[in-house]
Amino acid sequence: MSWAGADIIFIEAPQAIDEIQRIADALDAPLLINMVTQGGKTLSVSTDERERIGCDIIIFASDVQRAAIFGMRRLLQELREKRASAPSRLRIGVIGNSASKMPA
Repeated sequence: MSWAGADIIFIEAPQAIDEIQRIADALDAPLLINMVTQGGKTLSVSTDERERIGCDIIIFASDVQRAAIFGMRRLLQELREKRASAPSRLRIGVIGNSASKMPA
């Protein structure tokens, strides 16, 4: 098969490098892999290795979601503990202020 008839091919939980390579070689479309670093089934190899074998788009959607939830919990905890109506502007990275200096 040389043409997939799709803009992007999503590869669901590949288990081996040769599996990804076979798909990349067989299809003429960009390949997308979703990396789930905590509890996912997708083979864990470096981003460089994935690019080398033909992955065009690599996303870390659940990791970004978990990080966002962690930040939301910290903010809510600060609001509860300080009984404040608004947390420190720097902590929440308000656009137009010193967001680039946010603490780690």
